[in-house]
Amino acid sequence: MKRIVLFVFLLICKIVVPAQDKGINKELGSFVSMAISLRQTERTKMSAAQKKVSVELAKKTNWTVFSYNDRIGGECFLVRNASFRLNTVLNEIHGKRYGKSRMPDDGYLNAEDSKFDYFLIEKGIKAKAKVKYEFDGRVGQQDIVLVPYNAAKADLKVKLTKAKGGLKVAQQKGKDGIICLHATGKLAATDKLILEIENKSNEKSAVVIINYNSRK
Repeated sequence: MKRIVLFVFLLICKIVVPAQDKGINKELGSFVSMAISLRQTERTKMSAAQKKVSVELAKKTNWTVFSYNDRIGGECFLVRNASFRLNTVLNEIHGKRYGKSRMPDDGYLNAEDSKFDYFLIEKGIKAKAKVKYEFDGRVGQQDIVLVPYNAAKADLKVKLTKAKGGLKVAQQKGKDGIICLHATGKLAATDKLILEIENKSNEKSAVVIINYNSRK
């Protein structure tokens, strides 16, 4: 059964629009598709695309911002004309739902809350730099998808580890630079995970991080 789950997850990277494939996690695929839609939008049509994504996200109550306990390394500010502008949408929905105009740097809701299965955020990474995010509150199988903004120039190296003990991780790089991580093994809410992203290119890179916490 685990091999079947792994196979259909890795299929995400090969078909680009994962929600259309029968048998995989369509909800995860829908979040990936939203990120892709912002990346493929002309700058002059970005406002309309953001509005569409905002409407879709506002209908979903099973997600929150990707939160972490610690951040180490080479983050950079997102450039307006070279990013998904996803955090603008997240801030807007956050303000409407929780009465705050902006989300804190490290997210705003506990990952252990069973209402939330999906976590997403956009980050900027400096050229030739590494950044590490340490987080917990995850249980069981974990799926993480990274969508870089500039698919043609993106050169990302990604690693997911557990601070203590082993973690079995399958990784697949698919079309348009999308990277998929599928982690299995014993994982408790108190276990600390470390997501390391290295930008090997000569240009800063915007990337959307999407995590599915299966609790299985």
